[in-house]
Amino acid sequence: MGPAGTGRRARLVLMSESLIFEWPEGGTLTVTSNRPGNEDDFERARYWAPMAPYLASPQGKAALALRDGTGPLPRPAEVNWVPTTLPVDGQGAAFEVCDLGGGYWAAMGRVTDAVISLDSRDVPLSVVGLERLASRRPPPPSVPDIGEQTEAVMRALDGRFARLPSEGVRRLADYWALRSVEEDHVKRLAQQENLSQQQREAVRNYWLKRVETTLSDTVEELHFRHLESHTRSGAERRLPPLFVAQLWFNTLGPAGRTWFGNRYAGIRHHTFRLRWRP
Repeated sequence: MGPAGTGRRARLVLMSESLIFEWPEGGTLTVTSNRPGNEDDFERARYWAPMAPYLASPQGKAALALRDGTGPLPRPAEVNWVPTTLPVDGQGAAFEVCDLGGGYWAAMGRVTDAVISLDSRDVPLSVVGLERLASRRPPPPSVPDIGEQTEAVMRALDGRFARLPSEGVRRLADYWALRSVEEDHVKRLAQQENLSQQQREAVRNYWLKRVETTLSDTVEELHFRHLESHTRSGAERRLPPLFVAQLWFNTLGPAGRTWFGNRYAGIRHHTFRLRWRP
């Protein structure tokens, strides 16, 4: 999310959005849709595109280990962009790809209303095909295979999901409190079903992802609301001295409210339970 316009006309818009896909044979592919801009915006995005896969690669990790904590992040020694074609909605689309070796690569391309960047961690380029999602909501997570307990655990979670108090999440503190309560629930359920540590972790990841997916629209709106309070803040614009403006921002402004909200989250963990009694 980022601001568009200046002054009182400023508004927040979605600048980019990413989804991470796991390849069944190992590795991940991050697909990012960026709001289209001018040529400078595209070149800037292409300049940074190889950084994430490079820093995740063995070579990048070794370079990071040698860094003394100051100065710019290490970059790959050589970045060669090569034209390629990737299927997008069943049609071939022009992309550029830079191979960093070892299954790490980045790609950039333009489609009708977006600039697409790809970040691969050990996913072959030959298996990649893109299609427009019918909904911006992330797809529901896959049910984990935990053996003979799978049916009983999923039945218990499905019953709880039907009673999930989504309408009670009115602030980010509520969301984090709900997550905390649901983590406790998974622990109790795992103990009841005598799940192993690995099975418990699989159920935890599945359940929190399912809760997150259901509340994704609400959480996004709350994030927008928080950032808009900063972008549209009349008080901040009326306090020209940097020190005074910073003081207001950290006490009565968005940073101060966030500080209080983070500490209030621990209390919310208990107060939320009073309303959330499945």
